[in-house]
Amino acid sequence: MHISIGSVSTAIMIAAGFVALAVPSVAMAQEATASAHPKGDLGSWFPMNIYPPEAKRKGEQGRVVAELAVDKFGNATACKIVQSSGSMSLDARTCELALANARFVPALDTSGKPVASTFTLPGVRWVLNDVFTVDLSTGGTSSIISNFEIDVDPQGNGVACRPVGVTQGLGGCADFKPGKRVTAPLIRNNKPVAGTVTIITTMRVDPK
Repeated sequence: MHISIGSVSTAIMIAAGFVALAVPSVAMAQEATASAHPKGDLGSWFPMNIYPPEAKRKGEQGRVVAELAVDKFGNATACKIVQSSGSMSLDARTCELALANARFVPALDTSGKPVASTFTLPGVRWVLNDVFTVDLSTGGTSSIISNFEIDVDPQGNGVACRPVGVTQGLGGCADFKPGKRVTAPLIRNNKPVAGTVTIITTMRVDPK
């Protein structure tokens, strides 16, 4: 089974209980000038084998959009379902895991002090593995099995990693370490700039 978190663009799948994450959006308190952002890998919030047994037994699947309240210390303190999957079990497990595992660098106000804010997961998609087949009726098919983005500082060092779209497995974010060199230093118009590195791995299946 799979859980994918994705919609605007992030995803992470987890085997047997699969999770895909969409690129999160952040809603800030009015006084915040710098948004809260996750610490480390979003996929670590949704570990392996976490598909709710009741939902699995009933064959329930769906997509959950949830909003997290983030306090000034970077802790998730509340979870609100913005769009239900149609399954109480899947909705509840999404919030349960996010509240237990989410950690943030808090938002900052105009004076640079940490403030409370909110963070939206635009789509946590729960999918049971056994409903998937690969149809080769019209020939071979290709699919993305790893698609992730790494934000880098002007020196080319990784700052944050997030999965993109629906990805089979944790991809590169599982091994991501903040501060590790990802690319050469970046410049634009001869001035240092931060950037985003996108890494995509594909898989192709052909009939014999």
